[in-house]
Parts: sequence; C-alpha cells; structure tokens
Amino acid sequence: MGWRSCLKRSRRQFLSARILFYVSIEIPVCQTCGERYYDRTTMWYLEQVEEELRAGHGELRQVGKLLAYG
Repeated sequence: MGWRSCLKRSRRQFLSARILFYVSIEIPVCQTCGERYYDRTTMWYLEQVEEELRAGHGELRQVGKLLAYG
C-alpha cells in the first residue's frame, strides 16, 4: 500500500515536576496507520522546548486545571 502522509497539527506532551506540558506542532502523519513522522528539525525543536521547560523558562499560558482527589 505505501506510506502516504499529510500535515496535521499534533501535540507532544512533557512531564516535569508533576506539571504536564503540551506543545503544539505540525508534523506529517501517515494517512493509512496514523504514525507520526518527526524529522530532525522537529526533534531539535522539541528538545529545545524540553530543555527550557526543565530549566523553568519558556513562554507558558494556563489553559485549564487538573484536580486530583486523594
């Protein structure tokens, strides 16, 4: 069948010190199986974002709250 792709907006999540971060990215996704393709530029970007988050830097906005019971 082959690998056919189209660009889709996706979210990558990072967990740091009990805080969950979502990073919105646009990447190619296989139309047949849904596999995401992370090229070198995208991986470099995600690594930079992860480093900034771990260092406590970065431009963040609160989009909701998660509450835990117990």
